[in-house]
Amino acid sequence: MIKDLESIFIGSHAKIMDAFTSLEKSNKSIITSDKWKRDEGGGGHTFVIQDGNFFDNCAVNFSSIAGKKLPKAALGKSISQSSKYGYRAMGVSVIAHPKNPFIPTSHMNIRLFCVMGINNTIKKWWIGGGYDLTPYLPFKDDCIEWHKEAKENLDLYLSLIHI
Repeated sequence: MIKDLESIFIGSHAKIMDAFTSLEKSNKSIITSDKWKRDEGGGGHTFVIQDGNFFDNCAVNFSSIAGKKLPKAALGKSISQSSKYGYRAMGVSVIAHPKNPFIPTSHMNIRLFCVMGINNTIKKWWIGGGYDLTPYLPFKDDCIEWHKEAKENLDLYLSLIHI
């Protein structure tokens, strides 16, 4: 189950990177890609386009980390949770600032946090995230389409998390 969920996050990250790359036709744009590892477990991929013809700046980030002891910040002050078998946390975040004022600025993140059980099963989970669209010159049809696509993408995650 956890690998299936991670594959969806990786696929979303790759799909967004491909879409953004296809929009940026400038040979002068600065495109960087950094894959990183975390000592305690997991890693991620940071992808950035800067100073292009289409994008002023954008970033598409993926991370999937694992650990043995739950970070205090993960639970809040009033929640007590055993993590005998560790935890997994993963997410994708997107920041897009196009140059054209007719194309909205957009930010998105989706994240999943799991307390693991025996044999790498998911004992408890939390999913969250958010989208925002900041049109400089709004068009109703564009806003409707954007929300429709956002819902379809989130429905894919929810269909897999019936634990």
